[in-house]
Amino acid sequence: CCPSGEACCEGRCVDRQTNRNHCGGCNRACAGGESCCDGTCKNLDADLDNCGTCGNRCLGRSNAAVDLCCDGRCILANADNCGACGFSCPFDVCCFDVCCPLG
Repeated sequence: CCPSGEACCEGRCVDRQTNRNHCGGCNRACAGGESCCDGTCKNLDADLDNCGTCGNRCLGRSNAAVDLCCDGRCILANADNCGACGFSCPFDVCCFDVCCPLG
């Protein structure tokens, strides 16, 4: 019998909320590069609600303080990451999530 919060999968007790090989259920493996957060596979490099680690939430566009998760880091939109990670603005100005012309 497994401790509370764990289930028996393939003869072993696992936490289906965090186990990459049994994410949300027995034998439900996350794809390469994904982690299991609260029973759902997530890409920690880009997920606004799980940026870098499970549960690390970037504020998102609604608060305009931090609005991207790039390579597992919450960042402000800027001329090098405007609306998407690695999307550079040729005009060097990023207005929320679109490039704006100078002047």
